Amino acid sequence: MRKLLALLLTLCTLPTFADASRGQCIPYVECKPLAVKSVKGPLAIHAFWFIRSPKGTIWHQGFSCPLAVCDLSTFTSKAHDVMAGKITPAEARAELQGFTCDYSNFKPIAGEHPICAERKDALVQKMDEWLAGIPAQLPWWRVKANGAFPSRPAYTLAGTVRGTKEVARAEVGTPCDVSKPTLASGSDLWAEFGTAAVVALCQKVNP
Repeated sequence: MRKLLALLLTLCTLPTFADASRGQCIPYVECKPLAVKSVKGPLAIHAFWFIRSPKGTIWHQGFSCPLAVCDLSTFTSKAHDVMAGKITPAEARAELQGFTCDYSNFKPIAGEHPICAERKDALVQKMDEWLAGIPAQLPWWRVKANGAFPSRPAYTLAGTVRGTKEVARAEVGTPCDVSKPTLASGSDLWAEFGTAAVVALCQKVNP
């Protein structure tokens, strides 16, 4: 079922493919979502997925499939066509959905497609339930300032042992990945910033 869902969700990625840092990705194929949910309304079936943004907040994406055209066999066939490279996600979405919702807004916009309004109402009603137990905000870490220098030294990290020889430079302000192994340094962290097992000193900043 998860693989099928991943195929179906492929249909609603934006034409410029999959940038997880901007909240656009194919769940289970290009990113691991915090949650994937769906709900059926009077007008459509609405699918949602939620991912963590670079600032530690939660972003949502997804699509809606009108009941009048939401035939599972056709939907699955189009998903396979996308994965096989026969058609683009945008082409499949246009065939099955035929409209676009503004996913950045939680409330309907005046004159917006009625299915988008139904979708957003469902999101408002169900989101707290769907995301129960998932922190709404995580700390945001960036490579710490280094005086007047635009970068700071980076070192290897093996377990809890940080190397002493500089192996790279980390640009100040670069996002740090605290989901990977880190090493505390007072209120700061030695954390990866894009290269595996290479860390720079990172500071928590306000989102």
